[in-house]
Amino acid sequence: MKRHVQRAGAILAPATLILCSLPDTLAGESSGSPVVEILGLDSPGGPGGITPYAVSNNGNIIALHGDFAGLGPRYPGFWTPENGVEPMKAGDFADMVEGAISADGSTIVGTVNGPGGSRAFRWRGPGTFERFQPPAGIGLTTASTINSDGSRFGGSTIFTTTLEAYFSNAQDELVSLGPSRVGGISATGELIAGHEFTPGGARSWYWTQDTGRVYISGLGPSVNARATGVSADGSTIFGSWSALPSRGIEPTPSGFAWSFETGLRDLSNFGESFLQPTLIASTEDGSVIAGHAWDGSFGGPAIWLTGSSAPIDGVEYIESLGYEFPDGLIAIRITDMTDDGLTFVGTGFYDGENVGWVARVPTPSSLMLFGISIVAARRRR
Repeated sequence: MKRHVQRAGAILAPATLILCSLPDTLAGESSGSPVVEILGLDSPGGPGGITPYAVSNNGNIIALHGDFAGLGPRYPGFWTPENGVEPMKAGDFADMVEGAISADGSTIVGTVNGPGGSRAFRWRGPGTFERFQPPAGIGLTTASTINSDGSRFGGSTIFTTTLEAYFSNAQDELVSLGPSRVGGISATGELIAGHEFTPGGARSWYWTQDTGRVYISGLGPSVNARATGVSADGSTIFGSWSALPSRGIEPTPSGFAWSFETGLRDLSNFGESFLQPTLIASTEDGSVIAGHAWDGSFGGPAIWLTGSSAPIDGVEYIESLGYEFPDGLIAIRITDMTDDGLTFVGTGFYDGENVGWVARVPTPSSLMLFGISIVAARRRR
């Protein structure tokens, strides 16, 4: 596997995260480290093609799609440590294309393709799968983000003739935010971020009940910017952006993190690339952002820490927390991270199959969390 920047032992941790005094069973020798678990291979003939989309904050439920026999290769499902991977029992064939889970694990939302076209769905446990029709009665409806207790989710749908961003209210009505796409929502649901498409490119915005839609300062009409996420506390909005071609200057694709206190911060790729980095999740205060970055045409999991625009290798960062990736798992991607920055899910290629994986502490009570620094468990091979 290609390594980009630093070895795990050299990673500097964010000021908001401490993993202190790992017990011998979780740190030190690789044989004592919590092994990253492959999803879907825990039983003979188990479902393959697992793609995890999101994980609850306690790591005990994961939203995913998989190849469930007779139900289609991208059928919506979920994972729990007790029962492994299970289908959601969504009825007619449903091709799941995105998903999100509330931090408390009570609610999963996402988008499925099935009879009638693309539809947003919500699932709150066995027997509760429901799809949302577009208010106009035609077109598509998607759901891409949800707040911490599952009371508000957001996505895009057709209200009249145009695709518009929306959020759900207490009556399960879809409330329009105008021609746009939703990128993320805060834990309380009070702040929503997204982007609208214009003839010149995309413009990012945030919305609150008091302010309405406000364009993010520093990301004006001269750039193409797409907000893809919001930290749980609502302080940080992140996404991808590039300067639009002007006077013969080639655009430079990069990511951004914007906060109300410090403004705009550029987040780079591993090296020069024509591709934009993908930012998919952050810690509660936005101090750690996880995603995928590029070096030329080669991509890999990435972590951006406060104080630096350059990413560090995502696999090495996860290893520095004491986890051990199984031998043979390659082409690794991160698809979600919990608000405390200690649990990760993603995809990879293992034993000839596309699989999902989860890096979670087997017994969360065995770790002590504080708030100043991180003591990384050094792996010895």
